[in-house]
Amino acid sequence: MSILRDLFGPGTWGTGGNLVAWVICGVLGVIGTYLLRHRIGRNLAVWWNLHHREHAVEQHLEALRRHEASKREDGTT
Repeated sequence: MSILRDLFGPGTWGTGGNLVAWVICGVLGVIGTYLLRHRIGRNLAVWWNLHHREHAVEQHLEALRRHEASKREDGTT
């Protein structure tokens, strides 16, 4: 009981202060991120596509060109 009074005693967070707040906020953040991971991933993918589409298309076309060139060098079609 003394530990609880020390951690959550007088004042905002007691003598445990920021340590308790960091742990509680950290745990809530991890749980929230885990539960919303699919939504976060979709939103990040949309953002990435909006900001990097042209560059990604250029990289993809260059990779296709290199692949076709290597197939021609090997003699396979």
